[in-house]
Amino acid sequence: MAAPTRRMAVPVSESGYRDFRLISGTTGATIHVLNQKADYDTTMALLQVAGLRPYTYQEILLLLTNDGGLKIYLKDTWFYLAGSGPDKKGVYTVDEKGELVDIEKKNLSAEEKVFNWPENKSLPSLEVSSNDMCACLGWRFSISVASDPHVAAPIVVGTPIGRDATAPKDAGSLFESVQAKLTNVQARRAEIKEAFNKEDEQLAKMENKLKDALSKAKEADNANAQVKGLIRDAEDSEKFVIAAQIGAYAKLKNKNRILKDKNVS
Repeated sequence: MAAPTRRMAVPVSESGYRDFRLISGTTGATIHVLNQKADYDTTMALLQVAGLRPYTYQEILLLLTNDGGLKIYLKDTWFYLAGSGPDKKGVYTVDEKGELVDIEKKNLSAEEKVFNWPENKSLPSLEVSSNDMCACLGWRFSISVASDPHVAAPIVVGTPIGRDATAPKDAGSLFESVQAKLTNVQARRAEIKEAFNKEDEQLAKMENKLKDALSKAKEADNANAQVKGLIRDAEDSEKFVIAAQIGAYAKLKNKNRILKDKNVS
């Protein structure tokens, strides 16, 4: 599982849960995140001390599939979950309860797909793929397991103990409402910027290829010009030789005529 290489800047605030930060999503939903590497036992200990608990796979999948801002924030990283992972192996989608169900609808987007690897279910984790990996694999989320509880996840993610993470969030204050809208706009801008950068990168590669082709075409044109010049030189040389031969033949013929005339006289 890849460690996070880049994190989108979204409005955050101190959560009141020790060093965890409160990340607000586009729907107003929130998660508590600690940007610290931690193995399974350390993850659980950090959450408990902070008055938090890990998400179940149902809670976090339901949360992230409905909130684009939180999903963008967690791209290209993974973290430990609570409980056990699902039994079945393969690619699925998520129902209204966060459970994995078979894909029945055609042309389902990668954003709605989850790959599950059920072995060693006692150490479940969720990976949110980067855009490149999502395009390559065909799914955004992966529920997998660490083969060793000492493998450190790059971040710790949790929710307050006693809180139903899937329950609708209260409307909250005007500040929270405006903050959620701001986060939504910033998340959308980040998506557009990322798409623009990717397109610009593709155009830059195409430009370099065309420059290389142009250089080779120029070299080919120069080579063709040199070949044509050599052909012209050869043709000119051949014409010169023929002309010289004709001149020599004419002189010889004239000389023979003179000799013949002398002999007759």
